[in-house]
Amino acid sequence: MVIPANNSISYYYDDLGNLIQRKLTDSEIQNYFYDLYDQLVKVEIFKPEQEKETWVYTYEEETNITNAHQPFRLQNQYCATERDLH
Repeated sequence: MVIPANNSISYYYDDLGNLIQRKLTDSEIQNYFYDLYDQLVKVEIFKPEQEKETWVYTYEEETNITNAHQPFRLQNQYCATERDLH
């Protein structure tokens, strides 16, 4: 696949190396937010001519994720209903 030179994806990181923004070739912008433990807590996705999507992640104590709200499944994600995993 050939990608024209003007079609590039841009990544921006904070001083700790956390991804804070990604700009896609279709003008989609994704902003990433982290807590004091550098754990991802929120993603805001802005797509051209669509409403903002917000994904929210919560953790127990400092490590284990306890809840993730994503309005849709990503490619390669699957649902394991016997374990209540999505």
